[in-house]
Amino acid sequence: MGLLPKKTYADMMEELESLSWRIPESELGQIVDDLLALRYMLPSDERWGDVFESGRLEGKRLLGLQYSRGFTRYSRKDLKMGGIFNVAYGCNKCEKIIIGAPRLESVSEPGLLSGHESLVYFCNHCGSLIHEEIGKQY
Repeated sequence: MGLLPKKTYADMMEELESLSWRIPESELGQIVDDLLALRYMLPSDERWGDVFESGRLEGKRLLGLQYSRGFTRYSRKDLKMGGIFNVAYGCNKCEKIIIGAPRLESVSEPGLLSGHESLVYFCNHCGSLIHEEIGKQY
């Protein structure tokens, strides 16, 4: 019997996602309308490169109904240490760019036919479910 609590696959997915974000504390939660405004809020310097669109996750449908809206990731390169880190996301529902990570929830739903573990992303501005990453099905 270990001393540490058992982690689910979804918990590990949440930790890995959280490690990919680097946001200045002073800008956390700020909302902008476009990439130009985001670059103004997070200018490049000797440590950080320019902010760029690094990926787009499309919304998902289930039985013809939209259940997740999707979002766009915005990132920048760490010029001193290397690596690319996320700094903001664009919500497809409220059409705003929010500095910081979306709210993440690890979900573990056991079930004989539909059991799964997943990481669910919510917009911090409008509260919409914007993405679900299913990591393990039973």
